[in-house]
Amino acid sequence: MGHRASRRRGRPSKSQSAGSGTTPGSNRKAPRSTQPFRPTRDARHCGWYPLFSVLPRRLVSSNRRLEAKTKAASQPASLARVPRAPTFARVIGPIPDDPVPRFATCPFLPMPDGEMDWRSLNELRGGADARLYVRCLAYSQLLWRRGLAARALLAADRALFHEVASEDPATEGHPLPYRAIAWIVAHTPPRVFIGNPRIHYQHLADRVRGARALQRRWRAWACWSLVRLARPELPPDPKHAVLEPSMDAIAQALVQHGVSNELPWWRQACDDARAYQAQPPTRTGP
Repeated sequence: MGHRASRRRGRPSKSQSAGSGTTPGSNRKAPRSTQPFRPTRDARHCGWYPLFSVLPRRLVSSNRRLEAKTKAASQPASLARVPRAPTFARVIGPIPDDPVPRFATCPFLPMPDGEMDWRSLNELRGGADARLYVRCLAYSQLLWRRGLAARALLAADRALFHEVASEDPATEGHPLPYRAIAWIVAHTPPRVFIGNPRIHYQHLADRVRGARALQRRWRAWACWSLVRLARPELPPDPKHAVLEPSMDAIAQALVQHGVSNELPWWRQACDDARAYQAQPPTRTGP
């Protein structure tokens, strides 16, 4: 009876404890294990578990930080680590250390009224609001001036795919950003990340779904044609099997599914892209 009760209470029986505390062939106790404490599954739900798990880890981490500081203090100044400056992708708000814009202003995008971020766009999210269209264009300008070429291109895409009529008074003086997209692609410096815009629009045109799918698909193909004219060295995606349309097919689709004056806007952007190809602009930057 005692033997079974001891097993139920989790204590080792006499037969188990007889050989577990001694080494074979001697009466000395076995050395204590050097393995770290690993509680069982049932013990993790008890109140004492954090005392054995969190507290030792904090002590170890504090000791490691102290050792790292001591080691850094003992090193000569030439070997000391210099803290790395934040990259462009980590910068979301204003840049206090560098208020001067990194890139020149895009002539085809409006200037922002002040500091903006993604919250400025979410305030007008949903519905066909022309103010969101203009705000996306201004946000694209802000991102471009900060050196974020890829994000500026995505903001211009959001404005291009937004549902807005060309006769809306809020869009006066702000045509569809075909010329801005061609300008950003052509003026992005080599060391600034922009990805491969040709593959970006190729995938976007083939995978667009939802409302106004035909309009957004052919606008993506129109941007794809602009990238091909401005940057013909960018390769396509060989693994993506898709039928690439011709320039005449894109023009006909923009007339059928686009808004008024969309075809002249796109053709003017095509002329700009051809000029960028004939005489590539000076792409300077960080």
